[in-house]
Amino acid sequence: ECWAMSSDSYVREAVKVVEQFQECDGKKWKKPTTPFPRLNYQPELNDFPLFEPEMISRYQQLIGILRWGCELGRLDILLEVLLLSA
Repeated sequence: ECWAMSSDSYVREAVKVVEQFQECDGKKWKKPTTPFPRLNYQPELNDFPLFEPEMISRYQQLIGILRWGCELGRLDILLEVLLLSA
């Protein structure tokens, strides 16, 4: 006996998880026009404040969801996911 999940099921569940994060935050995230709107992304110049431990965990979860999306065939977002996870 083994466990299995289709890529469609995984994506549906991943969207539910992200929607739950939105509900916890009490706000709606903006829908981007592209997967990564800033073409000149330079993380070494990032001056945003550091996340609290809870948000670090959430960010890692979101990166994990995106990486699995890449594994399941969404190669079009691979570069952006790698940049965000670095």
